[in-house]
Amino acid sequence: MENLNLPENVKFVKLSSCDPRVAEELKGLNENLSQGNDCDVVIDFSNVEIINSSNISNLLILRSFLEKHSRKLIFYNVRT
Repeated sequence: MENLNLPENVKFVKLSSCDPRVAEELKGLNENLSQGNDCDVVIDFSNVEIINSSNISNLLILRSFLEKHSRKLIFYNVRT
């Protein structure tokens, strides 16, 4: 992880390059946050080449959860 000097209430997640693992990582993040871990989330996409519909679904679930708790979702190192 790069040294981003993030506060303690920010969770940094660097997604893997393997497509099936991305879905698992996002689902795990959603489950972790739903258990009461109240924080903003920064997701590093530097290793990700393709996002499939399952990944998009998990990102939308995450965004909805964070919005309900007045938290932020930040995408980092997104390729265009």
